[in-house]
Amino acid sequence: MMWSFVFSLSCTSSPAPSPQQKQSEFLEPESILWDRNQEVYWVSNMNGMTREKDANGFISVVSAEGTLVKPKFISSTREHPLHSPKGMALQGELLLVLDLDTLRVYNSNTGQHIRSELIADSVLLNDIVIAEGDIFISDMYQDKIVRLDGSSFAIKDTMTVQRPNGLLYDQGHLWIASFSKEGMIYRLEISTQNRNEISIPYGYIDGIVKMGEKYLLSSWQYEGLLLGVPGDWAAQKEPKGMFGDISFDEKRERILIPVTKEQRLIFLSQDMESIIHVP
Repeated sequence: MMWSFVFSLSCTSSPAPSPQQKQSEFLEPESILWDRNQEVYWVSNMNGMTREKDANGFISVVSAEGTLVKPKFISSTREHPLHSPKGMALQGELLLVLDLDTLRVYNSNTGQHIRSELIADSVLLNDIVIAEGDIFISDMYQDKIVRLDGSSFAIKDTMTVQRPNGLLYDQGHLWIASFSKEGMIYRLEISTQNRNEISIPYGYIDGIVKMGEKYLLSSWQYEGLLLGVPGDWAAQKEPKGMFGDISFDEKRERILIPVTKEQRLIFLSQDMESIIHVP
């Protein structure tokens, strides 16, 4: 990924910046997750290039009103480093976080580190979903989906998939977004392992969520959102940007969007009419 910044210079003095103008406390936010029990949003911050083991990643907590409650609720320590956190999932009171080649587990109430599991032969773990007693993880650089036992975290099997990124579980099926230029997602029936390739009009699909009977995708090629069902996708005019792993707050009918390159979040109503920028 390449990050671009635009600076505005002036020779005259200017008033103090407003809260919206201050430097964001989000740093390459990659994923956002709705916690229905605590009524907060978890935000993973890569804080640098995605493959560096630089021990500077952190997890933020944002309220449903858009207030940054705890900028670094979970951060890296010497004993338990956190490098470049991406996809997250909740398993009871446990927050599961993917960090390059490792699955890290924290207490979601206290932020305490519980355990870390190195996922063998992995390079860039991206998204995670818990379904039917198992844990499914995408490894984009290794072109595979890894299935773990939901209790022991032992690897049960793997499946080859082209550039897997965002994951969604829906009614016995695992939906897999492909971060490939061709533009596709996969629909995998978990019980039979049968899968279908579904063409998408734009490539580099990152996140995927379900809203009602339709699916919402984030595309880095389109630099925006696609809404629809297989065979019928509509590109949304607004908002635009390089969006990471999106989420959906069912209670508030709100789409949660990390704008990775711009260090901010967007809360978008399900009807696409109301937008809240954070910060």
